[in-house]
Amino acid sequence: MFSQEIIDRRETFFDAQYFLSYEDYPEALYHFLKLHNFEPFDASVNYKIGKCYLNIIGSKTKAIPYLENAVNNTTRWYWSNAYVQRSAPYEAFLKLGRAYRINNELDKAEDMFSHYRSLLRDNQHDRIGRAEREFDICSTARELQKEPACFREIHLGEAINTRNNNFNPAVSGDESAMVYMTSLPFYDGVFFSRNVDGEWTQGVNIVDQIGSDGDHYVTSLNYDGTEMYFVKGDKYKSDIYVSHYDPEKGLWGKLEKLNRNINTDGRESHAGISKDGNTLYFTSNRPGGFGGLDIYKSTRIKGGDWGPAVNLGPRINTKYDEKSPFITEDGETLFFNSFGHDNPGEFSVFTSKISEEGVWGEAEPMGYPLNTTDDNLFFVPVRNGEAGYIARFYDTNIGGSDIFRIEFLPADIEEEPKKEPLMSPEEMDEIYEDFRIRIIDSLETGVIGYIAEHPEEEKPELRTTPENFEKWFGDGMIRLEHLFPCEEEEVFCINLRPVFFEFDCYELTPYTLLELERVVSIMNEYPGLEIEVVGHACDYGTVDFNQTLSENRAKSVADYIVSRGITAGRITWRGESELSPIARNINPDGTDNHIGRIYNRRADIRVVKTDQPFIVTEDVFIPEGLKYKEEDDEKSH
Repeated sequence: MFSQEIIDRRETFFDAQYFLSYEDYPEALYHFLKLHNFEPFDASVNYKIGKCYLNIIGSKTKAIPYLENAVNNTTRWYWSNAYVQRSAPYEAFLKLGRAYRINNELDKAEDMFSHYRSLLRDNQHDRIGRAEREFDICSTARELQKEPACFREIHLGEAINTRNNNFNPAVSGDESAMVYMTSLPFYDGVFFSRNVDGEWTQGVNIVDQIGSDGDHYVTSLNYDGTEMYFVKGDKYKSDIYVSHYDPEKGLWGKLEKLNRNINTDGRESHAGISKDGNTLYFTSNRPGGFGGLDIYKSTRIKGGDWGPAVNLGPRINTKYDEKSPFITEDGETLFFNSFGHDNPGEFSVFTSKISEEGVWGEAEPMGYPLNTTDDNLFFVPVRNGEAGYIARFYDTNIGGSDIFRIEFLPADIEEEPKKEPLMSPEEMDEIYEDFRIRIIDSLETGVIGYIAEHPEEEKPELRTTPENFEKWFGDGMIRLEHLFPCEEEEVFCINLRPVFFEFDCYELTPYTLLELERVVSIMNEYPGLEIEVVGHACDYGTVDFNQTLSENRAKSVADYIVSRGITAGRITWRGESELSPIARNINPDGTDNHIGRIYNRRADIRVVKTDQPFIVTEDVFIPEGLKYKEEDDEKSH
């Protein structure tokens, strides 16, 4: 038994290393977490878990406890591929500093960068440069945070935002249309929505219309919403494509690859277009640039095709990467992402104005907290930069990342007349049980804390991060007596979400593991929670075969949760074969609906017992055209 356990650990290690080498961080994380169960204080494993989390959007701060463990045992001589390696490399201090900085713990971050710098040799110029770069980022972040930008964020609602990651909101200049990406089980969907009477319509997946296999990512939409641009490829080779809208058919056309003036043998990763449709701003790492990805422009030539590319020059481009260029309607201001200017985070949003002589001005960072200490990618300006769209991660989101509209406000905006406070500090002691109040700052730039019942004492407590407490509450900028009632009641919920499986499989995927880790965290925080796992299958195969498959899916979920330390008595599981579909297995015309089948290959996680009414089972969002109808049964069998 002991020898077999060692063999299993070695196999898990080399599986993890394989996925790490290909930068498949969710898959690598899955295997490293298995190793962590065996050796929770192995510094090398903790380091690699931290490295994985730092490369998974929305999970970066989860790296902190693992990297804090890793830096307790470091070595100069580190062999990443050695199974017997138990120490972490000095790089762990740099990565922990990054994780602290992303979490806006700037003092801790600088301590880590300073320690990392002290360990380097004088001839390690690249690493010294990276440490110094991180000090510069922290310094810029502090300066920007002294004078926060004035804007409000407007959540686009459930018509656009689902429980998955919603990102890359490409919006037409007239704000009549939007194309955006949504992560779906096993691929990323391309969704299209129109703005009707100020409301966004339910997004429609147009992957089939444009002829994509789920591997094209939208980069922009033209001014009137009839032409969209995409990128397909990887970090080494990618190309730009275009699709045109056919108003007679009401459909988007198949993707067409742009010419060789735009696409090279290297990497072209983004394209944005001017209001008149005659100038394309795009990124490329072709030879002759200033660094990695540079921003270029191309104008249409006779026949409507794209002419030679022109580099925008050193005031825009740096020795690092630039990304996501968008030009305003008046053609005077370029919005873009960069890692090489005076960044307050990693990839930050910058602007540059062009002079009457056609010379680009110095790049200026957008204010905090539009620019945070993390990545702030893909900001799409509208109304000549007075507003825009961006995807954000918040604990209160419907999904992982949700799409918001940003409205910039004058810096000298006057406060509205004071309203009657919701309650005074003295009245807080008389508040009822089971409540949760979301606190946003006066300009609605985001959630900065909650007031909720103390879990042990019969009094309310403020729940916020140390950074938010210091910024908003510690110096008197916001007082509890300044809370006002919302116009609409908002109910806070912790949602238990279903997980999905590949065809004819009950093995847990890396993405499933990320969701189950969230369930484990919830169950650890709320020990009164008991759940039931219900497995499902699509209708391929017999009912008996699918019963076994659905049971195995439910059991694999339950077994994993138990393996992470949750008492088995708090979990039950069962299977329902193919008998509870939530999406169509067969289209109305009788053809197979492979996307609907993906939704049916799942395991629901249902609340059985809880002493916290805000923990609920989340219903799966199904687009209207995919929803299961009872009459579909006749077509399936």
